[in-house]
Amino acid sequence: MLTDAHAHLPQSGDFTVPADYSAVVCTSREEEFLPLMQLCATQKNIVPAFGIHPWFAKNCSDTWLENLRRTLAKTPRAQVGEIGIDKARADDCPKEIQLKIFETQLEIACEFGVPATIHCVGWWGEILQILRSKNPLPQLHFHRFSGSPEIARELLARGATFSFSMCTLAAPSAGTLAVLKTLPRERVFAESDAPLGAHARTLCAQANDALDALFAGFTGERKKPQALFLDRDGTLIFDKDYLHEPEKVELIPGTREAIRRALDSGCKLFLLTNQSGIGRGFFTMEDYRACHARFVELLGISEKDFAACGIAPERPEEPSRYRKPSPAFVLEQLAAFPELDPQRCWMIGDRRSDWECGINAKIRSGAVATGKPLDSGARKFLAENKIPLYPDFAAFVNANF
Repeated sequence: MLTDAHAHLPQSGDFTVPADYSAVVCTSREEEFLPLMQLCATQKNIVPAFGIHPWFAKNCSDTWLENLRRTLAKTPRAQVGEIGIDKARADDCPKEIQLKIFETQLEIACEFGVPATIHCVGWWGEILQILRSKNPLPQLHFHRFSGSPEIARELLARGATFSFSMCTLAAPSAGTLAVLKTLPRERVFAESDAPLGAHARTLCAQANDALDALFAGFTGERKKPQALFLDRDGTLIFDKDYLHEPEKVELIPGTREAIRRALDSGCKLFLLTNQSGIGRGFFTMEDYRACHARFVELLGISEKDFAACGIAPERPEEPSRYRKPSPAFVLEQLAAFPELDPQRCWMIGDRRSDWECGINAKIRSGAVATGKPLDSGARKFLAENKIPLYPDFAAFVNANF
């Protein structure tokens, strides 16, 4: 699955997003909110981001803020973006207006617990001043990043991710190369920065290949993960509370291809899932096994492709060996497969219990934004523990394999 970290609305409404491509599609103006909502209703591989671009900040209606809140509340998986400040457009839109609209939208992202895509040209000191004054912050993503390595390091410490397009990567400047050398590959994504369509996908693929080549040159061949410990609900399949009906198992777009890519690289896969619905009496172990069989079928693999599966059926208040954040299952598998290097093993999930499981087992943790919306406490935890947040599991695989 190719993940485009920053695209725009298509120029025509008849474009179908390919199955092997997903995109974060950002608005620039208030009048684009409704078209993006309508597009998302028919295109599952789109992650919508609603916001007012700094170029159009002075054109906001009197009800823009109410409209943004209502749109975010109505749209599943919605993010905030593209927002920011742009010194090059100060003559068209005064700085004070840009700053006010940006800061308000940053607070909305915090309020809804969703990521924010940020555009900044020139006014990096002002951006940093605002970010330093906010606690907590939403997950920050800087599109077409143009700051210095020092700014990049500070933003990294705040849990930020970054994306670059072919406009920057076709002939990267010394400054861009210095920034990229500062960043871990898993925090850097490709973007098209173009209207959604076949051309955007091509641009994104080119940017992704360019990033891979640059990072390979920086560090030699990347050390790929040896093993992935995977949560299920909200990470690989859509989280449907207390799922127990096989026909309702639904893979998150890109998961099937990402699992195949990991397996083809020689990576061991482990599944670890909390299923308290069994202990609560909402469904049975047989129901779980039926859903698991359907899950494996949808992935297009066999049961033996998982090196081991762990399930915790107990209620949260009951003693449990495997219930995350317990590291017991992970530690057992590391002992069973002594060739595994813990620093090349990852626990991937959408909840704090998943990430704490990885920390407790002393392996790496990665977060995905495909489960329940992350609140400010979760985002603070990710930032404090320097845990990277990916749009989805496919994006993690793209960044690490």
